Amino acid sequence: AILRREAAAARDLLAKSLRGVGHRSPRQHGMLHRYLALKYRKSAYPVDDEALCGTIDFACDSFARVYKAHAQIVVPILGFTPMPADDAETRAGLAKAYVDAMDKWCAVFLKKKFVGGDEPSIADFKVASFFACAEHPAVKKNFPTYEVHRPRIT
Repeated sequence: AILRREAAAARDLLAKSLRGVGHRSPRQHGMLHRYLALKYRKSAYPVDDEALCGTIDFACDSFARVYKAHAQIVVPILGFTPMPADDAETRAGLAKAYVDAMDKWCAVFLKKKFVGGDEPSIADFKVASFFACAEHPAVKKNFPTYEVHRPRIT
């Protein structure tokens, strides 16, 4: 019964975050990740370490640049949206922009095993699904020269 109540509360919070509040959506600011971390895994967002929380917040927010490129390459290849361009030159440019954005983000935030250290943070949970999609065989098939230099997901 307690688990059902917790699941219902998380579902309601998710529904509210997806609707947004006014012109801002709380999900864009990681509120759902922070709530879940504070409730279930405090090590993923250690509020006692302000510098680490700042790094985690910045990693979450700055991933929007990577997502913009991800949405133009990976999302269409997986069939969720149409390809933005048919010519090979434009697609190669989009792929390069994606790899550059991913490499820059990884160079800044993945100096250790996870963002901020040896424990996974909410930033790692946020970006893991994007890294997994980037490793999809369909992406590699459509972009054989595509290679992002980052730690492998284990």
